[in-house]
Amino acid sequence: MDALTNGSTVDKVDYSSGNSPTRTSYTVLKAPGKLTKYTRKTRTLRAMDKIKFTTFVDMNANGFFAGADPNMQYELYWDDTSGSFIATGKMSCGENGCQSEDLSSPQTVSIAYWATRGGVQGYSQSLGGEVFIDLHGVTGAVDSSAVQVVYRTQDLVYPGNLPTTLFCVQNCPTEATLQSYFAPGSIDVSPYAAGTFNNWQPTPAGTVVTYGTDAASATLRDAANGVVALTDAEALRQQPAYQYGVRTGRLFTNLADAECSLGSQTYCDWKVNDAEVYYQWETGANPFNQFAAVKDSSGNFVTFDAPLQLAYTVPMGSRYGQYAGKSIVLQYGGFGDLWGIPGYCVSRLTNAPMTCNSEEARYVPAFVIPYDATAGSVSDGTTTYLVKWLDREIRFAQKPLSACSAAGLAVPSNVTLPTASVLKDTTDSSSDVYIGAKPVVTTAPRVIHGDVKY
Repeated sequence: MDALTNGSTVDKVDYSSGNSPTRTSYTVLKAPGKLTKYTRKTRTLRAMDKIKFTTFVDMNANGFFAGADPNMQYELYWDDTSGSFIATGKMSCGENGCQSEDLSSPQTVSIAYWATRGGVQGYSQSLGGEVFIDLHGVTGAVDSSAVQVVYRTQDLVYPGNLPTTLFCVQNCPTEATLQSYFAPGSIDVSPYAAGTFNNWQPTPAGTVVTYGTDAASATLRDAANGVVALTDAEALRQQPAYQYGVRTGRLFTNLADAECSLGSQTYCDWKVNDAEVYYQWETGANPFNQFAAVKDSSGNFVTFDAPLQLAYTVPMGSRYGQYAGKSIVLQYGGFGDLWGIPGYCVSRLTNAPMTCNSEEARYVPAFVIPYDATAGSVSDGTTTYLVKWLDREIRFAQKPLSACSAAGLAVPSNVTLPTASVLKDTTDSSSDVYIGAKPVVTTAPRVIHGDVKY
């Protein structure tokens, strides 16, 4: 998509008729950012037992756990047995991006830390994205079956469906604040408007940030009609925390959705979690930060199916670890593209678990969905689908030689390992393993990586 510019023409080629394809032309619309719509779903805190998520801890880290770092993203989970949250890792960011780093030991986090903040705002891959745990006013022991966890389905907003007005109280950038923060030598603390950076406090109506939208250019506009966007890749790289883009906080269309308490005329970001729908705008240099679509000759947008959100109940058994019996959310984006299974990092050499913040680390799934009509089925609420792996692997744990001796196995000696000189080239016509000349393709391929095209 980088080679395409706004207003470019692309053709859809239909090969269903065989060697006489038909072409339909479309006009490209590209924008430097995109708006995502989040629609509310719920479950209980008890149903979230042992499911990991991440959350941001601001400057006030004293009550999180002893020794917690301020302004840090932490990984944690709810432990229903102890009735508390358990922090297991934190995000370490650098020039090569952000990686999860295990804590030296798990840390207990009291529910009371979030009671005055309305609740826990976080992100969980296993629940499909944004998560909010409503702990407003909760004190003492908590009935986890009565605490509500809100998670969201996501949909890309097309220009014709852009809300006319959007409001924001937390992490609200403008064209000016983006330009200022990413300017060389800037001393700004964030790319967001003053008073909105990680703003958890009640906000007076007069300081709520208001945005407009422009359907023709598919952009978000600030109060000065500036485009809230920044696509300078080099400038973004200079700020590692934002090298993958800048996102707003929750945007909402009705001020009442964010009123801290009825009649207070103050507005709280956490209250937006009660709304059926909210939005977020993001911008950046990557294609996934930006909007791109095509219009037909009548000016109508061609909409593409969003990934399916699928519920999966993890089977019971030790092989599924802490996720055994839990219900998680997976996303299906097309043939061979199913994601959302939680994971961890192992050593590339030994397969032993290790922190992800290492060049030797390799991310692997925490479990494999079995190919089974019952244990391997997922559902979108209407239709049930069977999951089947395309590739599998077996990872072996490293054992000391003494384990072989104890098992009565003799360790071989004087073994000569093969070298590169014994390898054969299948593309060399003089080789006895030559597979033949590469065929000349004269028609459209019917199957690409196992996906039948027509």
